[in-house]
Amino acid sequence: MKISLRFVIIFLFLINVKLFSQDDMTLQKAVKIALENNYTIQIAENESKLSAINYSYGLYNLLPQIDLTGRYNNSTQNVQQEFLDGRFLERDGAKSSAYEGTLGLNWTIFDGLQMFINYNKLGELKGIGELKLKSQVETTVRDVSIAFYNLLRLKENLTIVSKNLEISRERFKYVQDRFDVGVAPKGELLQANIDLNADVSDSIDKQMSYDNALVEFERLINLKSDAKFEIVGKFDVTNNYSVDSELSKVNSNTDVMITDKMIGLSEYDIESFKADYYPRLSLYGNLNYNRQESEAGFLRSNTSNGLNYGVNLSFSLFDGMRTSALIENAKVNKMTAELMMKDLVEQIKRAIIITCNNFNTYKELSAFEIQNTRSSEENIDLALESLKLGLMSPIEFREIQRQNLNAQLRLLNTNYNIKINEIELERLTGSIIKN
Repeated sequence: MKISLRFVIIFLFLINVKLFSQDDMTLQKAVKIALENNYTIQIAENESKLSAINYSYGLYNLLPQIDLTGRYNNSTQNVQQEFLDGRFLERDGAKSSAYEGTLGLNWTIFDGLQMFINYNKLGELKGIGELKLKSQVETTVRDVSIAFYNLLRLKENLTIVSKNLEISRERFKYVQDRFDVGVAPKGELLQANIDLNADVSDSIDKQMSYDNALVEFERLINLKSDAKFEIVGKFDVTNNYSVDSELSKVNSNTDVMITDKMIGLSEYDIESFKADYYPRLSLYGNLNYNRQESEAGFLRSNTSNGLNYGVNLSFSLFDGMRTSALIENAKVNKMTAELMMKDLVEQIKRAIIITCNNFNTYKELSAFEIQNTRSSEENIDLALESLKLGLMSPIEFREIQRQNLNAQLRLLNTNYNIKINEIELERLTGSIIKN
């Protein structure tokens, strides 16, 4: 029983996944929906199936071909026959019938091994079809994962600016109370109001960004726009990557594997053209049956049956250098494929180095940003108390508030960048599906 690659991929993603309510949208659920609904994947899957079918039936090209043919013919003729001995025969409406049947066999037993070469080529094409499907799945998983974590980042971004907005409202209320009792000048109240409005505007802008990203996310996974769900996830990163270790996986990149198989196809093309230099040998056999009936003529009926068989041998002595030209072209195509492979490997190596360095740098920055965020959160609590006690001016408090907001946003963006580079690194090394 065959199981489609898409089903296996979905199963790998769902294994050991916690169950959530229907309204919770996890990364695993988003990937599952995208893989089921993505038309490009469905097209790639059908193309992979076609390659597999051609490979399965390609083996039968090695077997003999057997054909059965039959013919029945009936005719009516007016006959006038004059014989040498003086006899004369005239017959109107003389009927004649013919029955023919042939059971034929034709079997090519040697064609310069071309039939085996073609079968192996079908195997390579089958592998290329599977790899192209895998590549499309990897791209979809990458795109969905990035869109999911971007949505998660914007969601947490909303939480951060909402908390910051609450602090601004509390500050405005504090200044408003002081202004009402004649302690704070009007300029201070106006500045607090300006800062509050700026934070409200920032909150609205972040909400718009989230809403737009949500629409794009729904389109990406082909989900109905009226579907209601809540993004659920974390920016957890537990893996460690080193450049040397990841560079050793460059041959696991799906595009590299596809290009490698293309080189294999070029080699088979060369061998296939060389097969024309060899003779072709085939066996044939025919079992014949023939019967003719006539109401006029020398014979009333004639029946024959029998078997004929033999061997066909053909050998091209000169084809105008056509085969030599085809071989040389195939060799150039192979060289081109090998150069493309070298260029592709170098591009992927550079991408792995850059992505791995980015991942490690952002991960190192995250440790500092965590400490900085903790300090800024403690500082904002102290500053709020100092503001209420009159030990700090609202302008000084606003600066500390801004520092706290920026620290939280930097940490959030740093964690997002870590995750994005991790996803891309896994795609480059061919491990995004397994993970």
